[in-house]
Amino acid sequence: MRLDLSLMSTSDLNEVCEIEQRTYAFPWTYGVFADSLHANYRAWVGRDKGRIIAYAFMMVVLDEVHLLNITVAPERQGQGLGKFLLLHL
Repeated sequence: MRLDLSLMSTSDLNEVCEIEQRTYAFPWTYGVFADSLHANYRAWVGRDKGRIIAYAFMMVVLDEVHLLNITVAPERQGQGLGKFLLLHL
């Protein structure tokens, strides 16, 4: 399966936060996501039929990349979507 990937915007954050809350015991907050976008970290969302089902954040520093967050909605895990997103990064 492939994802329709696009750059994340602040209008995506509510949907991203909802997935984050369902996925992790200690999720990122809305503020952390917003601050990361404001800091110009590279972030993508993956959509299926218009709905966000995965997302990723990475920080580029000189010649290094730090993967900060890569998440697939719990109900869509195990389908290779995380691998697809990681290969995109």
